[in-house]
Amino acid sequence: MTLLQSSLATARAGRSLITLMVGEPGIGKTRLVNEAAVMARSAQLRVLRGQADRTSREPMELWRGVHRTLKVEPFPDLTLSAEVRRWDYLENLAGALYACAPALVLLEDLHWADPTAIWVLHHLPQAVEGSPIAFVATSREHEPDMPPLEDLRRASRVITLEGLDVDGVRQLALAETAGSNGRPIDAVDLHARTGGNPLFVQEVVRSPDGGGVVSELLRGSFTRFDDRTLRVLAMAAVAGPGTPLELIATATDLSSGDLVEVLDPALREGVLDHVSPGGVRFRHTLFAEAAARLGDTHPLDARLASAWDAVGGLDARASAAGHRLRAATTPAEIADAVATTCDVAADRSLPTLTARSLSPSDRPSPTRNPATGSRPFPERSGSPSCGSTDR
Repeated sequence: MTLLQSSLATARAGRSLITLMVGEPGIGKTRLVNEAAVMARSAQLRVLRGQADRTSREPMELWRGVHRTLKVEPFPDLTLSAEVRRWDYLENLAGALYACAPALVLLEDLHWADPTAIWVLHHLPQAVEGSPIAFVATSREHEPDMPPLEDLRRASRVITLEGLDVDGVRQLALAETAGSNGRPIDAVDLHARTGGNPLFVQEVVRSPDGGGVVSELLRGSFTRFDDRTLRVLAMAAVAGPGTPLELIATATDLSSGDLVEVLDPALREGVLDHVSPGGVRFRHTLFAEAAARLGDTHPLDARLASAWDAVGGLDARASAAGHRLRAATTPAEIADAVATTCDVAADRSLPTLTARSLSPSDRPSPTRNPATGSRPFPERSGSPSCGSTDR
């Protein structure tokens, strides 16, 4: 808010500038725009609003609301080229804005605007220089078919909006559940799932399974990728954070280099935070959860289990066992997966048991209880008894 107040003060002093607020859907751009409008009106500035429409890329759709409020009807000569007509748009708007100053112009959703509308915004501060007019605009960072914003960003004061911290998430969640007897709020987990996005926090509190508005927004994030990228994103999500990139590559029958190339669109569009030899990290857990729901996870878990088996070692066996449990669908597969998991659990317990001061003859077999000599873990041929087999 301090930067917005500074922009208004600068404009009142006769230096027009653009403040561009950038952030993902639900991060709070519209709320800040509304607060800027309240501040402007209290400072006796006229507020003019425009908004792009994702269903229309007509020239200057972004400015339609401003034109309507100013009673400006631009009628450029359609026989002229688009490059020439944009100067007509600029001249008409600059003249009308001069006449209504001091003013704040609020423009939302530049990611859906047409290039002509962006060009006009870029050049308006210079065209109205000396007049007390401020421009505040909003845009998403990543959106399919966005107009180029590089020149506009260089000419603007850019505010990149980040998510709430853990304490902010806790306060918002408590406000959302005030008066209800819902489950306790785990602010750390909620922050990890939502990245601190206020809209996502509210929606997950209302619908813990991530449905509703959140589900719609996340689905929209994946529609821009081809089938190959979607398959690899699903595999990375099922593999989980910290799974080495080379192992994910093995499970997808790709080289590590090809895997990085396939995931590059998701990295550029902000679905992923980073891709490195240490693994694939999604921007926040909700993106990973949505990616895992792109298809049937059973075959993905099966491929990951095989990839971990090829690595060897106790930790790899444990990871393979977990994926094999999730891949199992038939009673026989489930029983075999449970037995394998129990074998791994027994082997994991062996170092702790052998660390005691026992003679070699007293040291336990990995499948025998050291106190009773009985077998607490099931034989592979028997019925599984280690943990629940409910799925």
